[in-house]
Amino acid sequence: MSFPRRRESADNKSSVKSQIPAYAGMTDYKHTPMTYRQAIAEAAQKLKTAGLANSVLEAQALLALATRRDLAAILTHPECELPAKLRPRWNFLLKLRTRRVPLALLAGHKEFFALDFQINRWTLVPRPATETLIEIALKIRPTPAAVVDIGTGCGCIAISLLKKWPHAAGYATDISKNALKVAQTNARAHQVSKRLKFFAGSLLAPLKNVVKNGDLKNNWILTANLPYLNSLERDYYEKNCPELLHEPSRALYAKKNGLQLYFRLLRQVAQLKNPPRAILLEISPEQTREIKNFSQHIWPRAVISCQPDLAGQARVLEIILYKPKKLALPETRK
Repeated sequence: MSFPRRRESADNKSSVKSQIPAYAGMTDYKHTPMTYRQAIAEAAQKLKTAGLANSVLEAQALLALATRRDLAAILTHPECELPAKLRPRWNFLLKLRTRRVPLALLAGHKEFFALDFQINRWTLVPRPATETLIEIALKIRPTPAAVVDIGTGCGCIAISLLKKWPHAAGYATDISKNALKVAQTNARAHQVSKRLKFFAGSLLAPLKNVVKNGDLKNNWILTANLPYLNSLERDYYEKNCPELLHEPSRALYAKKNGLQLYFRLLRQVAQLKNPPRAILLEISPEQTREIKNFSQHIWPRAVISCQPDLAGQARVLEIILYKPKKLALPETRK
């Protein structure tokens, strides 16, 4: 996640898709003719008034969504008329966006690490900042045999890693059963469902039997993008980024300066007989010192660092608990 600075799992009662009226796109009401160019111009003005930056780009994306046409086709033929039967759908989507419903939620999917993920009101919208965690994980050598993703949401972290690690197994947990249904759909879509198992519950608790049965050996890593926004500053975040009002609050906010769930997770990991090789946690920049000190207290000998995202802000806490023994290389002939 990446949110407005100061620090930088309320659900809606119905899904965005269910809000789009059944008649949208199917009426024959007469409207004043409107071209794509006119539709974009009028929408951009409304979006700008609603406080949205890049209002023109937003309007273009909305029109592509409303017409179900490729954006390139719309921009290439701006003189085309917006069909009257699509006007109700267009107007409704525009209305929702001016109310700051995220564009990705209106579309029902979001690209993450070059993969497309289905999302809905039960999951967070994947953020580009989270891709930093994936990039760091992919640098780990040798390749982990398993990844455990805590608070998986739509499953973007676990699925992205398994697509890059074809021989690895995955275990993902989430407290929301509805979010897990979305993650399972994404796992099937990206053909990793046979290697990725899902468990409903809080943090590591649902993996008790997996650990007990010895399914997790030493060569595994743990990833997590848990709620880390300070719950005491919720009003501030929602005022500066109204889109957060349309994402699940329990996937965003946590107590103890936003670190409550991370503290709890790290304590659970410390009790494991076979701990992971590495732990990767997405955090907010100003939490760096507190979470590093907490981790160092638990694992005095661990190598702990904070890796920056593309904006140069500390984004991922990397805890290396141990390094695997080097493989003996065959002697070369002189």
